Amino acid sequence: MILLQRSDWIQAGVEALAQGGVDAIRVEVLAKRLGVSKGSFYWHFRDRADLLEAVVDEWERVTTSIIQAVEVTGGSPVERLQELFHTVTESSLSFHRAVKALHAWAARDPVIAARVAKVEQLRIAYMTRLFERCGFGPAGAKWRAEVAYLIYLGWMDQAGRATEESMPPSPFDERLTTMLLRAPSLPSQE
Repeated sequence: MILLQRSDWIQAGVEALAQGGVDAIRVEVLAKRLGVSKGSFYWHFRDRADLLEAVVDEWERVTTSIIQAVEVTGGSPVERLQELFHTVTESSLSFHRAVKALHAWAARDPVIAARVAKVEQLRIAYMTRLFERCGFGPAGAKWRAEVAYLIYLGWMDQAGRATEESMPPSPFDERLTTMLLRAPSLPSQE
C-alpha cells in the first residue's frame, strides 16, 4: 500500500503544470500517475482548487527559499548576485517549464496574476537591495534589477521550450553581471 504525503500530491501537481499547464492538473490523472485512488487525494485536499492553490504556494516557497539560501551563502553583494543568477538558471528543466506554465495561467486568471506579480516584486526588490549594496542609488539599483529580471524571463521562455540537450546557456555569466554593475547610471536613476 502506497502512503502519500500532501507534498507528494503537490509535487505531482507541479510536474503536471510543467508538462501540460494548469489544465493538466487533474485529480484522476495524478492519482493514476501516483498509483493511488482518488480517495488519497481527498485525504489531503478539499478539492482541485485546494491543490492548485498549494501548487502556487510551492512556487512562492521556492522563491523565498532561494533568496534565503543566497543570503546564507554570504559573501559580497556581487557574489550574492552571481549566486542568485547561478541558482535560478541551474534549476531543473521541469522547474522552468512550470514557471512558464504559471505565467500562462496568470494571463487568464487575475488571482494567479496577482500572486505572480507579488512574487516578481519580491524578486526585483531583493535584487534591488543587492545592487544598492553594490553602491547604486535606489533608482539605478531598481533599473538594474528590472533589466536582470527581464533577461531572466526571456531566458526562461527559451528554457521552457528546450529539451535537456538543448537547454540555453545561462545569460548571467560574468559578462552580464559585469555589464549590469558597470553600466553608467543615468541622471534619472540616481
